[in-house]
Amino acid sequence: MAELQRITNEYLETEDRLRLTGETQTGEVVSIWVTQRLVLRLLPHLLECLNKSIDESSRAKPLLQGFAQQSAMTSLPSQPPVEPPRESTPWLVTEVDVAHAPPRVSINLKGMGGQQASLTMEYRQLRQWLAIIRGLWQRAEWPDSVWPAWMNETLAQGPVAGKAVH
Repeated sequence: MAELQRITNEYLETEDRLRLTGETQTGEVVSIWVTQRLVLRLLPHLLECLNKSIDESSRAKPLLQGFAQQSAMTSLPSQPPVEPPRESTPWLVTEVDVAHAPPRVSINLKGMGGQQASLTMEYRQLRQWLAIIRGLWQRAEWPDSVWPAWMNETLAQGPVAGKAVH
């Protein structure tokens, strides 16, 4: 299984889906299609991991989530994108497994042809990645109702789409 070290996320209007282009520790580059439907199923699990990361009363939790999200976004480094390989065809994710072992979340992406890639992120990186996905989501003009209010408020300052996260 390919462990992705750095990824670039894009929304491709002609495909109406997201493309994750990732680089492994050995320098191999893989290109992966992710559908809106899959993200809709994945998102609640990832947000629940972030929810569990804050041990405060339910009253203060949205405020603390917003602060944590803002902090993660301001520390997102600018990096050159991972370029999709020209000689290979992107594969479509059909199944995802999520493993949560604080302070990390691992996402194992699986394709129909036996393809697999995994991405392990600490909470800050997960927040950064979700901010990027949220920006692409807006660009795709998909329904905003799936995102929590604390993320919508934090991201109202501008999208961060297209940045690489490692």
